Amino acid sequence: MQLNRRIPDQQEKFRQRLGIDIYTEDYESLVAKLPALKRYGLMEDDHIKYAVGYAYFVNGDYTNAKRYLQSITDAQLFRKASHIFQHIETCQNELFTCY
Repeated sequence: MQLNRRIPDQQEKFRQRLGIDIYTEDYESLVAKLPALKRYGLMEDDHIKYAVGYAYFVNGDYTNAKRYLQSITDAQLFRKASHIFQHIETCQNELFTCY
């Protein structure tokens, strides 16, 4: 984290911070960075959309998870997202399955 603070490029800094959040499984922190991600134009990147959608899924916010995952245009990432859609459906139909 100390080295991350020294990076002058804000976009690169936030990409690295997302990577740290994913590595530490701190998905609440990842979602909290959403305003900054939008401000720096990073939400145009399908990989970032996937990370945000996945974070919302893990946090149990299925509405926002679907919102971000459905906006993915990259075919390969969308296929990965479709697996999350299936899990969301299972979680919504069988509430105790996901908790």
